[in-house]
Amino acid sequence: MTAVLCAVFGGSTLRAQEATATKTALEFEGNKIFSNEELLQTGNKCLADFSSSSDQDSVHDYCLHRVASHMRSKGYLQARLSRARQVPIENGFRTVVSVEEGALFRLGAITIEGARVMSPGQIREMFDLKTGDIANGEDLGEWLFERVKKAYGNLGYIQYTAEVQPKFNCKEGAQEGVADLAVTIDEGIAYTVASIQFDGNGSVGRDVLLRDMFLRNGEVFSQELLDASLVRLSQSGEFETIDADRDVDFRVDKMAPRLGLTIHLKKRMGESAPQSQPVRRVISIQLP
Repeated sequence: MTAVLCAVFGGSTLRAQEATATKTALEFEGNKIFSNEELLQTGNKCLADFSSSSDQDSVHDYCLHRVASHMRSKGYLQARLSRARQVPIENGFRTVVSVEEGALFRLGAITIEGARVMSPGQIREMFDLKTGDIANGEDLGEWLFERVKKAYGNLGYIQYTAEVQPKFNCKEGAQEGVADLAVTIDEGIAYTVASIQFDGNGSVGRDVLLRDMFLRNGEVFSQELLDASLVRLSQSGEFETIDADRDVDFRVDKMAPRLGLTIHLKKRMGESAPQSQPVRRVISIQLP
């Protein structure tokens, strides 16, 4: 199965473990709007981001998901792809993926519930698409899970989540329809900064590092101020570039909305020194 999936998005030939060369080719079937070339290009671009040591079954499933996401970004919000299947042919096989494109959807009404800190109008203004525009599924995700999430994070609401329930209005057999969106937001609560610690700072004192921080103990947490602080620390020349997602641990107080931060640093050893990539950890503890 792995050998089959290695050819899902590209090559026309696979060399078997034996000396015999077996032919394999990917085909999409059922697609009328999107060409095979466009879908193959999207899949290959996704595959290029993974190493050969990655789990191939998971990688190819993910890249098929990315192909479907590409179709949804063009307004085909109900686009679906089947799992790849093998069809025997002479001296090899074909790998076939069935495509259901569905109708093209335009953006209809958007309702927003659960927002208190920011008004529904403020949240809606962060979405560039207007009623009647082609409904871009990727833009929808960036709106709610990047732009709006960041805006809440700048106000200390680090546990913000959102759920979208689409209502597809489309007559049977129609080529176009309208998608209404019901958005439910859970803001959570605002967190203040309880402590800021550093790991790997060596001889550079904590007080010196704190002077470069825009965040302060006792203030409401802001993702924007944290990002700016990390850029400032990185530009000092003492440390490798600090990544907000990989190099910062969050400690959440179970008893109160307080947040402890640990920033992992790596002393700069020269241009060729590898950067550390610690895994971001979110830990629930009670801060003193």
